[in-house]
Amino acid sequence: MDPHFDYLMDEILQNPKCCRHFLNMGQFLLSEGHFLESLGFLNKARKLGDDSFRLYFLLGKVYLFLSCSEKSLSHFKKALEKKPSHEETKYIINALDGERHVSARSLKTSVVKGLFDDYADKFENHLINKLNYKTPKKLVKFFLAQTEKKMALKIWEKETPLVLDLGCGTGLFARELKQKLNNSQIVGVDLSSQMLKQAIKKDVYFELYQEDLLKFLAQEKKKNNSYNLIAACDTIPYLGDLEEFFEKSCLILKPEGFLLFSFEALKDDRGEWFSFFNGRFKHSLSYVMSLAKKNNLRGEVKLETLREEKGERVKGCFFWGRSIKIKKTDNFF
Repeated sequence: MDPHFDYLMDEILQNPKCCRHFLNMGQFLLSEGHFLESLGFLNKARKLGDDSFRLYFLLGKVYLFLSCSEKSLSHFKKALEKKPSHEETKYIINALDGERHVSARSLKTSVVKGLFDDYADKFENHLINKLNYKTPKKLVKFFLAQTEKKMALKIWEKETPLVLDLGCGTGLFARELKQKLNNSQIVGVDLSSQMLKQAIKKDVYFELYQEDLLKFLAQEKKKNNSYNLIAACDTIPYLGDLEEFFEKSCLILKPEGFLLFSFEALKDDRGEWFSFFNGRFKHSLSYVMSLAKKNNLRGEVKLETLREEKGERVKGCFFWGRSIKIKKTDNFF
């Protein structure tokens, strides 16, 4: 048993009428992915008189994971009444009020930072063990297969490939890439300082930066820095409009450099991108392909299972694009 669980249980046994102890246990169980158990402790905290923002926010999250959208929305609204300026709560309510094409270009940076700062310690365990997450390994395999097919990896044998890992998180993608391309020099960028602390431990990065990825891309252009590969593993779902992402990424790709990313697939009849109840964006294949062509990228797309969520496979795509000058007569994809 987890020592922290034992500590929290001891507190409850010593003072079974203290709502704060039940609240702490509910939050711990939520972070471990034990949603029904978490719900029991949180409801007990409420019965004992807790009426805090924290309680309603945690209840909103639990019901969201349990696919009870209406109950989740109700509790997030109560949380917002307690703290009207809380950005993450406002965004979630906005998403839960109705799945729709949103006007926001991306998830707010303050919301993303808050989500992943809180999640960092449990991030890898939850993804790998709870969601059967293998996207980093699959994406690296896809990249190597496509790049070898085009005989492009030979270029990297003569120089140290420079790689930019956008939204690097705890370094899962970089670890997989480094195992296959040991001579690569990888720069990681992420909004969350706590995720970067986990990434440092893997000892695979040349440099790490805490920054918004679009701002970082613009800064690299001003510095005249360029990369052989720009990768974004499970980062695109936090962006809606991808115009700026494509444009700024391609401006700092070396000649015949590569853009590589995963994205959650949207049926083309629903538009270019769409925000769903979990706050993540899905993008249509035709939208991604049109932006690739617009920015002189030529390559491949592969349908893949990205992870499991609530017992179901989440389908998505891998995109591999090579920076070239496309002639009007060329066939694209």
